[in-house]
Amino acid sequence: MTVPTTAPTTASTGLRIEDLTVTYPGRRTRGLRRPPPMTAVRGVSLDVAPDETVALVGESGSGKSTIARAIVGLVAPSSGSIEFDGASLADRRARGQRARRNIAVIFQDPRTALNPRMSAEASICEAWQAHPEAAPPGVRSDPRRRRDAVVDLLDQVGLDPDVARKRPTALSGGQCQRVSIARALALGPRLLICDEAVSALDVSVQAQVLQLLVSVREARSLSMLFITHDLGVVRQVADRVAVMRRGELVESADAQTLFAAPRHDYTRALLDAALDIDPVA
Repeated sequence: MTVPTTAPTTASTGLRIEDLTVTYPGRRTRGLRRPPPMTAVRGVSLDVAPDETVALVGESGSGKSTIARAIVGLVAPSSGSIEFDGASLADRRARGQRARRNIAVIFQDPRTALNPRMSAEASICEAWQAHPEAAPPGVRSDPRRRRDAVVDLLDQVGLDPDVARKRPTALSGGQCQRVSIARALALGPRLLICDEAVSALDVSVQAQVLQLLVSVREARSLSMLFITHDLGVVRQVADRVAVMRRGELVESADAQTLFAAPRHDYTRALLDAALDIDPVA
């Protein structure tokens, strides 16, 4: 499998999160008093440099996925700022829209991430319909070029051309996740956010998809924010690791340093738990 290199066309400064706080309002239940707001992320600052993979780790409920949702606009920050390549992602003008278009997300469950009524080809083409300015030449008007572009993306993620006509129900979990990766790559992003992207897959398939992500990242000179609770996965993909606990960032270091000499008690507890489950030979 060959993944063609796509170099960024503009200067890239990466992702910068400054003092991010996200608070969810309490949901009122009939007959009961509305509970107080819940702060899921509190004062988090985090950078992802060009060509860098940062792993964001922590137990369930630590705020990792909320950060991902805030980056792509699925939740609104209560305070703080998020920028990509120097443009605020809260800016609804053209510059902010271009910045958001350069960020793609791969979600945890590949089956629910894809529309069950749409073929793989239709799911990929949906990205070009939403952002025609980023579509390859001719794909919107020429069905043959559109098909060729889809087959090329499927080839880049290790899938055969016949997958283009299939719906998610006819594909394995690993194939669905590869289609999700192809769709994420369709607009030529510079940052991939992988939100527990391999945790729903079988162990053998996890390794294949991880290797694919690493290959794509290297070939396309991408940045990657890899959100996971699995420290075994972190060892394989991350340049740097940031550790979340109860909505706060408690430690950040390059991967080799963090695994060899963690500073925070919580990080040490995570590492000890991982080693108890999966001893290092």
